[in-house]
Amino acid sequence: MTPINKKEHDSYDLFQLIFRGAVPILTGTALLIGGIWLLTLPLPGWKLILGLPAAQLGIVVLMFSFDDVTKKHLHPENYEVLICPYCSNENLVNRQTPSMFCGKCQKKIMNPEYGPKDEDED
Repeated sequence: MTPINKKEHDSYDLFQLIFRGAVPILTGTALLIGGIWLLTLPLPGWKLILGLPAAQLGIVVLMFSFDDVTKKHLHPENYEVLICPYCSNENLVNRQTPSMFCGKCQKKIMNPEYGPKDEDED
């Protein structure tokens, strides 16, 4: 399914957020709460056999789903690190709208009175 326009793209993102983000998070939460609930029951051996693995599995599912959601939401593949030629600081730049300079240096270049003053002028 390839989105054609912005409305379809937004609905596709919502679909992905629900089924690739919310469902695993809810499943992990249910496993964790269910495992803790089973551990509190007065069942001598079954609470350790069923409750402990369920709680551990819930924690693992939550960790992986939060990691997956943050990777998909932040889109780190759209960014790259460049070094600013003006101040030599590292700069995180969006690949779609690349800029060689960092934000401070862009202000200095666009507004000369904001930038450093020349020592020769007195």
